[in-house]
Amino acid sequence: MQIDPKTIDPIVTSHGDFLRFEVFSGCCSVYARLDLPQEALRGETTGRGTTNVDFNPAMLAELGRIGRNDELSVSVGNDRVAIHRPGIDIVEKKVQLPLRWIKGLVSVAQYSEKLECKHQLEGHAAAKFLKSLPHGRDNRSRWYVVKSGNLIRLTLRADKDSVAVGAINRLRILENNVAEAKRLRIYGHPEIDASGWEVDFGSMRFCLVMTHDVWRGFSGEGQGLEALTCRPNNALITELTSALRWQSVLDASDLEPIPELNFCLGRSVLL
Repeated sequence: MQIDPKTIDPIVTSHGDFLRFEVFSGCCSVYARLDLPQEALRGETTGRGTTNVDFNPAMLAELGRIGRNDELSVSVGNDRVAIHRPGIDIVEKKVQLPLRWIKGLVSVAQYSEKLECKHQLEGHAAAKFLKSLPHGRDNRSRWYVVKSGNLIRLTLRADKDSVAVGAINRLRILENNVAEAKRLRIYGHPEIDASGWEVDFGSMRFCLVMTHDVWRGFSGEGQGLEALTCRPNNALITELTSALRWQSVLDASDLEPIPELNFCLGRSVLL
């Protein structure tokens, strides 16, 4: 899988059974995530935690040299991320997570909860669709992804199952990878100003969530503001933390004994 190293200053999360890399674009209108479950990794993942690093020029240059068949060792700690290749060890130290990224993560989670899978394409058909996208930068047009027989296409008119998308050049990051994937899933919702794009490689998956407009970044959406209008219930927080126990899969039935808990669990496969 190839990812443009210029876009990578990741949040890295380890949970023992998976490794996750998350990043926002400079304008915060695109959220990207790579999930690597245990079967996609050789070696061990131990412990749970999250760190945030800045990838500096040396790291970016080395990532840019990695070929399709090259091996790369990655180690993640509480305060660092390092890559290891024969004769090369590069370490990046933890930095403070930008406030706008914290706001963006809240908005992405709440948008993704409502997005629905509208279209699915096998790898070769997905590659054909992405190559058909208009070239050039167009931040004003609003396109719609619609079904056409067994394929999908772009149109300027919506239908009941269409997925709206703007600044469509942002999808170019998927073009070099989707041919190797098993399938591409496209998510949308008529009341949500965002779309989701999931590339499923079988052993791992890469997701994009994009606002319709470049100028409308996730960090400014304020999706979590309503929750902040209530005073925190410290006893409830303690009980909830005990129920969650940092597991990677949540079962709604585990939270049923907490009647005061008034929220909806997100069930989107993008989360």
